Amino acid sequence: NNASLGIEERRRRVEDLNVDLARAAFWPTVTAFGSLSHTWSDKKDFPSSAAGLTLNFNLLNGLRDVVAAKNAGLSLQNSEITKKQTELLLESLVFQQWNNAKNAREEALFEAEGFQLAKDNLSLSTQQFDLGKIDDTQFRDAQQALTRAQAKHNTAKFRSLVARSELERLAGKLKLE
Repeated sequence: NNASLGIEERRRRVEDLNVDLARAAFWPTVTAFGSLSHTWSDKKDFPSSAAGLTLNFNLLNGLRDVVAAKNAGLSLQNSEITKKQTELLLESLVFQQWNNAKNAREEALFEAEGFQLAKDNLSLSTQQFDLGKIDDTQFRDAQQALTRAQAKHNTAKFRSLVARSELERLAGKLKLE
């Protein structure tokens, strides 16, 4: 469902039609025609009709048809190679992005644990501050550690969502404009 893969598939189909079109030049062309006319003069009717069939063989064109057919065949091969390269590139990008998304998710889980530990540490520091075991500088350090842990956790969650969105875009499930 990836857009670039769809484009390459359409290009390949167009080149396939171009090959068929180039091969059509080797076949004779048949043209049919017909006419019917009436002439009226002095109360007399003069009907006339004509019909014909023409068969045309394109024999002497300096091998232009052969060259065109070979070029169309080469263009088809090139489009198939380009499509295969696009498939391989897409596969590589999906694999790489899968690893990025997995790592970002693991990082988000790790930072969530760190955030929970910082919350627990602040709770413990609050109790110790109330009992007078730590001074206000140590209590402020615990508050700042919680703020840093929360920022790291939010950043890791954002990276995880971005990585997952990029994976969905590569899979063709998400269209960014």
